[in-house]
Amino acid sequence: QITQFVDQGSSAFALAMLEVYDPISAVVVCKSSERTPLHTRIQNKFSEVSMVPIARRYFDEAEGVRIVQGSMSEADCWAAKSKFVAMAALAGIWKYVEYTLDITIHPSTARVVYRPMDRVLMFDSS
Repeated sequence: QITQFVDQGSSAFALAMLEVYDPISAVVVCKSSERTPLHTRIQNKFSEVSMVPIARRYFDEAEGVRIVQGSMSEADCWAAKSKFVAMAALAGIWKYVEYTLDITIHPSTARVVYRPMDRVLMFDSS
């Protein structure tokens, strides 16, 4: 399942999504060894969640679109393709899974679902 949303500077929505999904690890973009404010907030709020850094070069929008075109119906594909950040993140996650499991995944063998974040109201008290 992929989605894309706009968040505040406090990352309140991203942190709320982590709380809802309760992951064991969080895949994050890293440009260098420096931690971003989001990385710090995740570590502070979810100390049991392991942070998995992925180099920015693997977050490739064109590759994400290629994956979506091969794994979604044309009717579903048009909505997802315009979500540039989600497409780049999908490519990064895809590469991470292939690398860590030492496998190659063909897009037609996977089911990718785009879920829009509509009808959501978020209050950020920070």
